[in-house]
Amino acid sequence: MAVESFVSFKKLMIKRNTEMNEEALKMMLQKEQEALRKKAAAEEEERKKREDEEAARKRKEAEESSKKNPPSSIAQQQQIKPD
Repeated sequence: MAVESFVSFKKLMIKRNTEMNEEALKMMLQKEQEALRKKAAAEEEERKKREDEEAARKRKEAEESSKKNPPSSIAQQQQIKPD
């Protein structure tokens, strides 16, 4: 009877060990997925920041260019032709 109890106990412990390993693996996978989501979000934020900086740089260049070369007046653009 003691042998039967030991065999039953061993099976129970093997089963519980398997369950605990599965739980640990599941937790590790969840943490890995969360880390990947955070990394992707950070990369997306960095990409948007670079795009915003590039757009601001282009606007500044356009403003500086327009200051150096102001557009001519409307009267000059629309030359009045004599009749």
